[in-house]
Amino acid sequence: MNKKLVAMMALFAVVQVASAATLKNDGFESGGFNEWQMAGDGWRISAFKPDAYRGRYGAVNDVPIGGGGEYRIIHQTIKCAPGKTYEAGVWVRAVSVENTESFLEIQFLDKEGAVLKQFQSRRVKADQDFVLLTIENALAPDKTSAVSVRGIVYVSKPPEMDPDFHVFDNFTFRRSR
Repeated sequence: MNKKLVAMMALFAVVQVASAATLKNDGFESGGFNEWQMAGDGWRISAFKPDAYRGRYGAVNDVPIGGGGEYRIIHQTIKCAPGKTYEAGVWVRAVSVENTESFLEIQFLDKEGAVLKQFQSRRVKADQDFVLLTIENALAPDKTSAVSVRGIVYVSKPPEMDPDFHVFDNFTFRRSR
């Protein structure tokens, strides 16, 4: 292969990656929830050093003693293509966990916003420092036009002794290599 053709192929690959939709404010470094939507109670941005995996801020969900709401969700929707394989990740920290758990979920959506297929990571069910939760090799089904990248806290039963805290930071979503 000649050098000119190789250079053109490399440039094309860079342009393809650069034009792909990406998460915005993925590490909450705007100091707020810009680009993110929330469902359920207890979401806040924290600048407390242990609540940021990388950078200055992290998104925290507080579940108070007796706190309700079965699911608490933070999510962002971006464009993606059908027939492509994707991977997602998020760093999660859990503190004082009794009856709650957290996980990463992606939902592939059609142009009307209906869920075509969803994938979930393993669940964090106990106190721990930051751990990377991932979803790999997620194939976007036919008719996919977008994906919802979601951090989820599931409250199976409200905490009884101390509030539970789930911290999310540095979400990723990209095509698999």
